[in-house]
Amino acid sequence: MALEKIFSCPRTLARLQGGPLGKLLEGFCRWLMDYGFSRWTIRSHLSNVSHFNAYLGTVEDPPRESVTAQDVDGFLRTYPLQCGNRGPLEKHLRSVGWAINRFVDYLRQKGLFEQSVPAPLYQPLDQAVPTLRTYRLCSVPRAWSEGQAQKILEAVERSSPVGLRDYAIVLLLHTFGVRSGQVRALRLEDIHWSENRILFRAMKNGKDTWLPLSAAVGEALLGYLQQGRPACACPQVFLTARAPYRPLRRSSKVAQIVRDYAHKAGIDAPPQGAHAFPHAFATRMLRQGHSLKAIAEVLGHRRLSTTFLYTKVDFDRLEEVALAWPREAPSC
Repeated sequence: MALEKIFSCPRTLARLQGGPLGKLLEGFCRWLMDYGFSRWTIRSHLSNVSHFNAYLGTVEDPPRESVTAQDVDGFLRTYPLQCGNRGPLEKHLRSVGWAINRFVDYLRQKGLFEQSVPAPLYQPLDQAVPTLRTYRLCSVPRAWSEGQAQKILEAVERSSPVGLRDYAIVLLLHTFGVRSGQVRALRLEDIHWSENRILFRAMKNGKDTWLPLSAAVGEALLGYLQQGRPACACPQVFLTARAPYRPLRRSSKVAQIVRDYAHKAGIDAPPQGAHAFPHAFATRMLRQGHSLKAIAEVLGHRRLSTTFLYTKVDFDRLEEVALAWPREAPSC
């Protein structure tokens, strides 16, 4: 049997072969082996999916012939709140989410997955539990709608230097889906006017991203640089509003700017108002038919698992972009 070729511990085998998913895990193991996954990767995936097996029942429960979206939905909502993993929690939850995604790929390919729930897999935004554990695996951070973003932009008074600065900041966040730290770090040399493009420098674990400079963004930046930005030798584009002029010290200042104008527009802003823009941007690209790989390139993500957290998708939509997810290279 496939499982016995990967695991030798009797207790581990009993845990995998028993329970509702025993038969399906045997097939999943064989499927991973056929695709050339390394022994280590197979062990990791099966160990992570075993949490799903335990969620569905005990060794006494009858074996399942298939899995439903409702089963997966319930597990993704429940497991982060009950996880007793001793290691780094965020890394573990990402590994479990990755394994569940691949398990569903296998089930779909074999016709063993039932999309029985019309609602999205991930929690509705108004029902999401605001905890780190839930955020990392099963909930989706709030994202601005197009209408809300426009209201925020309209709330900015562009008749003052501060207004010109804030409008350019919000427009950058909305147009490119960049993070507040990338806007704060933007340098004068990063705007290549002759080439009509702009560079956003990498955040932690990210990568530099070149993006085309749209006419609206170019006009907003030029208006601030010519009429709003105080004379200062600092290379950063955006500076404080009062002397002594210096770069914005913290990304939280950018978030505060977004929250202030959202409040002015009559919108209930989440605590991390600026961070809602990348999520909105990723969702917008996904709905336009772009793959997760393409979205990752624009957002500057090195890992597609990071991009996955930025998108609001159900399994039907994920299936359309699943080919963009890479396979681990088989070990020698």
